[in-house]
Amino acid sequence: MRDLPVGAMLAVLRDSIGAATVNTSRKDRPMSPTTHTTHPSAPSLSRRGFIAGASLAAGATTLAVSTVLTGTALADAAPAAGGIVEAGASAMGFGGQVTVTLAVDTAAGTVVDARIEGPQETPEKGGRAIEAMQTAMVETGSVEVDAVAGASVTSQAVLSASQIAWRDAMGISVDIGSAKMAPGSYTASAKSGYWRIVDLPVTVTVNEDAILDIAVPEDRFAHGDTEVILASVKEQFFPRILRNQSLEVDGVTGATLSCVAVREAARAALCQAFEANGYDPQAVEKFCRPVDLKTELGQIEELAGDPLCCAIGEIGLDYHYEDACPREEQKRVFEEQLRLANELCLPVIVHDREAHGDMLEFFQKEVKGVQAVFHCFSGSLEMAK
Repeated sequence: MRDLPVGAMLAVLRDSIGAATVNTSRKDRPMSPTTHTTHPSAPSLSRRGFIAGASLAAGATTLAVSTVLTGTALADAAPAAGGIVEAGASAMGFGGQVTVTLAVDTAAGTVVDARIEGPQETPEKGGRAIEAMQTAMVETGSVEVDAVAGASVTSQAVLSASQIAWRDAMGISVDIGSAKMAPGSYTASAKSGYWRIVDLPVTVTVNEDAILDIAVPEDRFAHGDTEVILASVKEQFFPRILRNQSLEVDGVTGATLSCVAVREAARAALCQAFEANGYDPQAVEKFCRPVDLKTELGQIEELAGDPLCCAIGEIGLDYHYEDACPREEQKRVFEEQLRLANELCLPVIVHDREAHGDMLEFFQKEVKGVQAVFHCFSGSLEMAK
């Protein structure tokens, strides 16, 4: 690949990118999922295809990446007959997944014990909310507890996950998949920006089954966010939500708080859409399904086709927080990301914190020849050499 003139390769890659097409619709009539789209057309030639077709990748193999979305809908269950039943569920919080595990007396419908975990939430805010809401659920015997001021995102995650867990324990079947929204545009707001003191209005346009568009005000005095940061959210975060039809997609590096605000406000707007059509607002969970790893890898590969893309990252391993993402899960994802970078002939930006042994093994045994820049490195000089 290094033998090919850079100008020639960029020219081919630029020619391979198709023009984006957007179909608009009148707001005064119902919108059909088959006639409205905001997704750009796929490029005719990907970076992988270019490399394979030109026989430039030395030893690179083709990795078939599926684009199947996966999620967990509540399964049909028989009504609870009495006794203590344990059930759990998760929802996206401020920093990551918040998991609620409940022990429910199914005869009385009361919560007898609760365990809430959110290792990636901010300790002084999200952690405080988790502790307070866990105590409140046990004391009241109910999942209908108050949110904690100053930790609205974590609180919403706790409430959503606890309601799903409670229904599961009680054997109550909710067919979320069949719930329909009232077509139209709905607006809700959430605190955005570094200090989270300004309301960011988010307008979500939907048909009965899908999110069609997401918009925020153009006037900086109307949205109150840093313009360059909000621009990156509109360019990257909005398309991820639309493409996956899920709010549980990765945020944009450097714009975390703005992405959290958009996710929170969009969720509230979708709840309005379900309520407007006579459905329980909890049906919004159909848009809160985690994105499958293979789907994410496919999207990374698509983004890597941009001629301005020069590396994949930041990716890596972080063992500093023992109760965060399990190490085996981190290694599994990191390995797939490294292999994708190797096949696309791209270097990687690596995060390594207190994971030096496993990191060294990856580069010595698993994926040889990948060029890397360590953005975060807490190892010794000897290991670096």
